[in-house]
Amino acid sequence: MVLDDDKFYFQETAFILLQSATCLKKFTAHGATVGWNAIFQYATNLMAQPWRKEYYTIRMFSGYYQHNVEDNLAEAWRLLGKIGYERIDNKLVLLPPLDPDALLLVARDALVAYVECQMIQSIWEGLHKRGAAYTWIQLLEYRKYNICSVHSAVAALNTEYRYRLQQSRHCHDHFDPVTHLHANF
Repeated sequence: MVLDDDKFYFQETAFILLQSATCLKKFTAHGATVGWNAIFQYATNLMAQPWRKEYYTIRMFSGYYQHNVEDNLAEAWRLLGKIGYERIDNKLVLLPPLDPDALLLVARDALVAYVECQMIQSIWEGLHKRGAAYTWIQLLEYRKYNICSVHSAVAALNTEYRYRLQQSRHCHDHFDPVTHLHANF
């Protein structure tokens, strides 16, 4: 639970998360955790075994990349670029030397984004159990400006939702179309 500006080291991480919720038709926070986990694995594999040449090329058309990264995160290659991967055609190619600090920071951001998505998923589930409807983008925005636990977010957003629902019913109940029509002339 930190301010949004302190959550991620790279601006690209927050960009990818928001871009994914905005642009991917089938975005879910759970799906995004799959994508963040894959990026975390790419970075930690390189940290653990930097001599393995197969880690130096990511085929963006491969089933693993498509189903785990591309389907769940928009423009994830931007964060992999921080490790040193360059996008060449349908591949990401890593040119040595490896930067261990960049690997660690990308792995850290992917892990933090993974946890953030788990929290957003839990908030979404808690709200929908109570009948409160919010979009993924609304939940991301709420988390951006509010430092709180999942339980606190669910309670606050549920209260806000009930208040807005009550207000809209109140306005609808007191709306007289004849009076409104005459008032506008």
